[in-house]
Amino acid sequence: MPGYPKMSMDELKDAAARYGLRVNTSRRLLIHQLTAIWEQTHKNYTTAGAVTTESITEPQTATQQLHSQLRSYIQGHTYLYERILCYQVLDFDSTHRQISSKIPCQKSALRKFFDAEGIVSNSNVGHH
Repeated sequence: MPGYPKMSMDELKDAAARYGLRVNTSRRLLIHQLTAIWEQTHKNYTTAGAVTTESITEPQTATQQLHSQLRSYIQGHTYLYERILCYQVLDFDSTHRQISSKIPCQKSALRKFFDAEGIVSNSNVGHH
């Protein structure tokens, strides 16, 4: 993985611009965003042949299962996934309708998932 924490602010902004990210944000957020994108785009390489901790830990809670289903759904829908990776603001209500038509999910649970994953939507902006 690139050494994002060691990069200068100008280097971080250049890297963020290559992904179409907003560059007028905090250093911490740029590092977080770039790291998340790198991990998502390289996960086949980093997890190949590795034993995941999920296989040796206790069963997942209902919340963990829901979050896993939501992640899989989002990653399987390119348009939605690309918008999230580029930190574009999602319309919460329409996204909830889309997701809940396939995965039973209350609005409050989806908001918690969005908050946990750093997904920005028009209904949860300013809820922090």
